[in-house]
Amino acid sequence: MCPEVSGQGDLHPRAVPFGRYLLSRGLITKKQLEKAMDFLSRHNPKVGEVARSTSFLSSEQVERVLERQAQTGERFGQAAVSLGFLSEEELERLLEEQRSASLCLGHALFLTGALEADRLVNEMARFDSLEEAELMALDPVDWQPGESSRQTERPSPSGDNAEYPSRDSRGTSQGEAA
Repeated sequence: MCPEVSGQGDLHPRAVPFGRYLLSRGLITKKQLEKAMDFLSRHNPKVGEVARSTSFLSSEQVERVLERQAQTGERFGQAAVSLGFLSEEELERLLEEQRSASLCLGHALFLTGALEADRLVNEMARFDSLEEAELMALDPVDWQPGESSRQTERPSPSGDNAEYPSRDSRGTSQGEAA
């Protein structure tokens, strides 16, 4: 499970501070963070996709929820509950399924080539040891997740995407010398 994804599929409150932390330490650029956020938006499953694939909802029900969501602005899960398609308990189970299938910001930074594996692991450990007050004291960075981090375009079914290099567990891009 990815601790950076909240129960509604959004980034957890600590995900943006982790990005800010890396920015403030000069370990990534704003462009690299935007690219990683875009990667998450395009690769992490949407609640409706998970609902359909796990048979919580039928395709017809997903379409009805999306219609209601477009009309009311409700979150997908809340709209499904409002329509009587899911109970609160079923929604919680569905959101847990979504969290378990989601990548974290750290994964996206690695997969997009922003950070090597060893550096990422070290910085995640250092960040996790910070207290809430230290997080709040992070140098404010002029970056907020923008529209580019909320795009809905999906990658090709084959998973091919030349924009993001494939990496092995050592952080080596495919095609690079080991």
